[in-house]
Amino acid sequence: MTISKTIRCLLLAAIALNAAACTMSLFRKFDRQRYETLYHGQPYYAVEDTLGKPTEIDERQWIYTHESPFYRAVITYDADGKLVNKEWFLTDDEPEVNPAGETPASD
Repeated sequence: MTISKTIRCLLLAAIALNAAACTMSLFRKFDRQRYETLYHGQPYYAVEDTLGKPTEIDERQWIYTHESPFYRAVITYDADGKLVNKEWFLTDDEPEVNPAGETPASD
């Protein structure tokens, strides 16, 4: 039994797309480890290089959201486009607080 050339090409394309999707998920830019490298005064373009494009932009805030498992980061910039605050959320409404009582955003 032979598989037609078209079906063979479609099968190979599906395998290639699946492999690409798996590779992209392994190299997701927005995660906690990359978030922790951000620092006060960092320019917006360096943040984008580190975390990728934000999910939302709201005036001077960039919001990054990952749905499953849920986590979110809110990055706030000054008028010059420099990072002035960062917050990490594990729920929709409350930023995570470290043992010193400060959000991890404080740098």
